[in-house]
Amino acid sequence: MQLRIKLKDLKIGKIDAKNELIDESESSIQQFKKSYVIPPTIDIEPFLKKEVYFVTGLKGAGKTALLRFISLELEEKYNHYSRFFLFKSEFDEDIKKEFSKLQSKNKTHAELHENNDLEDEDSYKSYWRWFIYKKIIEFQNENSHIEIFQKNSDWSKFVDLVDSINEEKKSFKRFFPKLKRGRVVVNKNPTIEAEFEPRDSTIIEIEFSDLINSIDNKFERLIAGSDCLNLFFDELELSHFKNKQYEKDARLIRDLIKTIEKINNISRKKGFSIFIYSAVRSEVQHALSVSGMEINKSLTDFGMPIVWHRSGVNEEQQPILNVITKKLAHQLQCELVEVWEKYFPKKIQEQIPQKYILHNSWYRPRDIVRFLILAQKEYPNEESFKQNIFDNIKKKYSEESWMELQEELRAKYSGEEVELIRKIFYGFKANFTLSDLSSRIQELLPYYPELKLFENKNTIKLIEDLYRIGFIGNSYWDNHLKSHKYRFSFRGDTDVLLDKSFYIHQALRNYLSSTNS
Repeated sequence: MQLRIKLKDLKIGKIDAKNELIDESESSIQQFKKSYVIPPTIDIEPFLKKEVYFVTGLKGAGKTALLRFISLELEEKYNHYSRFFLFKSEFDEDIKKEFSKLQSKNKTHAELHENNDLEDEDSYKSYWRWFIYKKIIEFQNENSHIEIFQKNSDWSKFVDLVDSINEEKKSFKRFFPKLKRGRVVVNKNPTIEAEFEPRDSTIIEIEFSDLINSIDNKFERLIAGSDCLNLFFDELELSHFKNKQYEKDARLIRDLIKTIEKINNISRKKGFSIFIYSAVRSEVQHALSVSGMEINKSLTDFGMPIVWHRSGVNEEQQPILNVITKKLAHQLQCELVEVWEKYFPKKIQEQIPQKYILHNSWYRPRDIVRFLILAQKEYPNEESFKQNIFDNIKKKYSEESWMELQEELRAKYSGEEVELIRKIFYGFKANFTLSDLSSRIQELLPYYPELKLFENKNTIKLIEDLYRIGFIGNSYWDNHLKSHKYRFSFRGDTDVLLDKSFYIHQALRNYLSSTNS
């Protein structure tokens, strides 16, 4: 093994996986691939064979890293091309607001949109198809040596229709067409003339639904070329900051999922060289489902969940730990076990380091990376992770953990409601019952009348939501096992037991100043 280096020089990884390959250099790519750990619930082959194309999991579970790994495997093994779209980063609020104003097929639906009411049928699927068609054309035009589709007369007609939308009327970086009462302004060209028989004007208005139907028909007539393009959609997130925008974002995501399924089905049926993958957060999946937006069948039939916890496996053998140790072992040119022996103490708070780190995480790579990077930043010149380092960063890590969980909560609760939840648990005891929580809310009502929102049945709903994101778990004595039992959703115990005691996650207690009484 090499001489021990300082913590600041250890390559632990990035909290956000997309930053691991930000420079796209060959060395970064090779380092990522060699140190990547495939989640235990994931079989890569069905993704490469295009049998599945959705990845689901909690925030920070490694969905982005998995998509990047899949793209690299497809590029290396099959010479495919990749293009990524980040819903959260690239589709900013102005773009999404403009997108949500797009009118549907007729005047009545257009008026509904203008009143901020959204119809259930076909709200945004047409617009997503147009977006994807546009990106396919842009990619093939920008790379003249690449042929995703044969450049024959059918391709020319397809391009004519997609590109017919008037350039001057396009808005917001050309992401979406500009519509007025369900109609779109297009430039006359031979294909437009053949399809719609316009009269004299060089610029005409037609129903967008008619245009997209014609584009759909032309798309299915295309012939696959010799190259393959894979599109990846990531960061499909919801924010409850503004209720109306939340509902629109939810429909945007729902219809993107449906559009991906539709285009992939066409591609497989026609033998096309275009395929689409997407990551979907568990909280988004849940929020859409409880809102009546049926996507579970699509995600179940064509997706795989990322779950790291393995029941019946000792802490030191949990596969998620390899996310860190494999990176460090690759850097230090040593065995995995040597990483623990040389860079971690034998015990942290009377626990082996693997157990201590896992119990301060939600069994997600992001938590472990964040924990160790914080230690690295606070003690850059130390030569190992010592117990006093973890003792001294507990408060900061706890605060950051709360910030992470806030984002989970905001998929369902507004910012004001999340702050009320924080007030409920700030200074509250770490172990409590449903009755204790109800009493706590009543005690705080004179100071925060808004807490009436969480009374009675809503108290149960709050418990269920907090359990689902890992804010709390169950903690109780099991008479059958003659031992204390701990249950958390991220360990595979899906449903909360309302008749048992609850337990605030260990990593949150320092920030919330929770007591054990």
